[in-house]
Amino acid sequence: MHAEMSTGAPLENAAPALDENRLTIEGRTYLTRAGLARTLGVSVRTLTRWETARIHPPRVKIANLVLYPEAEIPGWLDTHTVRTPARRGRA
Repeated sequence: MHAEMSTGAPLENAAPALDENRLTIEGRTYLTRAGLARTLGVSVRTLTRWETARIHPPRVKIANLVLYPEAEIPGWLDTHTVRTPARRGRA
């Protein structure tokens, strides 16, 4: 028996590959909260605070499972990069 998408097409390799920090489904890799926290060097609690403040990276939420598309993390980081303007000399 194959898993099917809403289009009725069978999914190839529908069984997800999972470790404690990363999940791969249909060739797309997602980070768990623990995996993203480890990657960014912050705590899971910090990620929860960011979610409450709505400043979190793009995510997929399925019931209580929160997954972050790994490919979208660099773009999210770029939008949160603070660029300090160059100092001008005194005239």
